[in-house]
Parts: sequence; structure tokens; C-alpha cells
Amino acid sequence: MNKQILVALFVIGFSAPALTAAVRSTDINKGPQGPVFAEPTLTITSGQTVEWIPKTDPGVPHQLFRLKPDGTRGEAVTEEFTAPNKGTHAFTAAGVEKIQCRFHPRTMNQTITVQ
Repeated sequence: MNKQILVALFVIGFSAPALTAAVRSTDINKGPQGPVFAEPTLTITSGQTVEWIPKTDPGVPHQLFRLKPDGTRGEAVTEEFTAPNKGTHAFTAAGVEKIQCRFHPRTMNQTITVQ
């Protein structure tokens, strides 16, 4: 009987779909023209949180906003943050989000696809 239970648990463990991590971390790096997203595009699942980790010098501010379809700045997705702090946001609706840094709009643009 105990062998049957162990076999059942073994089979269930290997047949269950892999769980998606609740947090998707991505870096903000130093670039030649200013800070840049390490990954200009991300794909996540609905409900997942993105965590932006600045690898820039302490004191370099970031605040991330959604861009509206016309390319103008929409609502903030993070508070202002600097290294070693992180910016985070939970994406709950499927779709494509264009993200831009308030302080570095020319170098920090990211597209996030939420599935």
C-alpha cells in the first residue's frame, strides 16, 4: 500500500505543469547613453510581478510609467526608486504594455507582453 502511494505521488509530481514564478526579476544596467533595461522585451503571465533591479550607481533615480497608445506618458507603475532598492509592479491584465522611465525616456523603454 505504501508503495502505491509513493508511486502515485511520484507520477503526480512529474505530470503537474510547472508553476510560473510569481516574481520575474530583470535588471536595469548602465549603458553608454544612460541606464537601459537589460531586457527590452519581457513575456510574463497575468498576475505575475515584475521586479526591476537597478545595477546603476546609487542615487540614479528611476520611476516607470505605462505609455498610452499615442506614446504619451500614462499612469505610474512604480514609485521613484534608486539602487539598491527595486521597483515592482503586478500585471493583472493580458495585453502588451509599453513601459518607460520618467528620468531616462530616451534609453529606458520596455515592452511587456502579459499572457
